[in-house]
Amino acid sequence: MKVRWNTTLAELERAQLLQPALDSYVNDLPSGLTGKPRRVAQARKKKWEMSSWDWEFVSKLVKGLEVLKLCMLEFSRKGVPTITKVLPLYKLVEVTLTALATKHAVDEPRLRGALRAGAAVATKYISNALVGDYALLASVLHPAMRVAFFAGEQWDSSVAIRARQLLLDIVKKYAEAQQVEDDSEPSGGIGMNSAPKSSGDTAHLSVFCDGHCAQCGPGHNDSKSS
Repeated sequence: MKVRWNTTLAELERAQLLQPALDSYVNDLPSGLTGKPRRVAQARKKKWEMSSWDWEFVSKLVKGLEVLKLCMLEFSRKGVPTITKVLPLYKLVEVTLTALATKHAVDEPRLRGALRAGAAVATKYISNALVGDYALLASVLHPAMRVAFFAGEQWDSSVAIRARQLLLDIVKKYAEAQQVEDDSEPSGGIGMNSAPKSSGDTAHLSVFCDGHCAQCGPGHNDSKSS
């Protein structure tokens, strides 16, 4: 049976919590014993004893696994759409593990290799998520992220350019749909099958139309109003 990373993390976190008790128990194993039982206890103490370096390594490993736990809990929340979190959380894993690998490049070469391997998996997940448009579009439509989130140095510049183009394509589609609807309306008043638009529909469409006008240039609104 494979041991998953979250099982390992749970064990290490529990060990950190019980560190004083574990150290005390192991140190006292040979106490009050003589002969063969004492030799057996001393052998167990030598095998089980955790040095300060060992506990420090546990802390370093926990730091690397904690970011995976955070992402798992975020993706497991109920009643909350998670598609907006896909790219930010994958990037968080990639950046965090890469930074930790750089930090431990000299003192913990084996841990560095494991952290880099984890960061490489996160990079692969980001690439897979960017195959389609939905994850990216969901992120840029989130008010806390928008296109500016992908304009930082942690992202390839092509991602922000693609995100902006996706938004412009949506604006264009809404503008074209509005134009078709306007052209289909009879010029001589309201027909029998037509109904006035609600204020909510008008406001909803105007947001995209205003955005379209803004992209066309400063003189677009003036020419339209004249």
